[in-house]
Amino acid sequence: MSTTSKDINIPQGVNVKFDKSSFIVEVSGPKGTVTEVFDGANIAVNNDKLSVSLDNSKFKSSDVGKILGLYYVLIKNMIEGVSAGFKKSLDLIGKGYKAALINKGVIEFDLGFSHKVLFCIPDGITCEIKSDKVKNIITICGSDKALVGQISAKIRDLRPVEPYKGNGFRYTGEDIKLKVGKKVK
Repeated sequence: MSTTSKDINIPQGVNVKFDKSSFIVEVSGPKGTVTEVFDGANIAVNNDKLSVSLDNSKFKSSDVGKILGLYYVLIKNMIEGVSAGFKKSLDLIGKGYKAALINKGVIEFDLGFSHKVLFCIPDGITCEIKSDKVKNIITICGSDKALVGQISAKIRDLRPVEPYKGNGFRYTGEDIKLKVGKKVK
């Protein structure tokens, strides 16, 4: 027995495959391929529509609506990721702070430490670095929304924003409230 279903429109150029025995959904499109397991889901693909429903026997009745909503959003993000992609931008602000792509998969950061910091970029993620006099802008792109967010958070943790001068990594457009320093009498 299944609950009410939620429908998702599939854009042109995106292919969705569902394996009923292992509950694996594979979404492929121009930006790549994303695979995820959705235990207890019933997914039907009809032309340009995809409907998601759940098997009531596998979940508590109070959790069915929550899990159905979660599966709906995750599959919608997978479809959006392979068709349009996801992007996050970080600003590196500070005197002497630099970022440079060494290879296709490694970023070298100069963050004021006694050594340079190397950061490996996983498969499925691309990075671009633009520099100007005041800041470096690192743009992280990919088809998996969770992976793009995770990589940008790991890079941000290398040098979090300093609360007095505002130096370090911050998301583009992020408003940082700076602390007031000591006042001399």
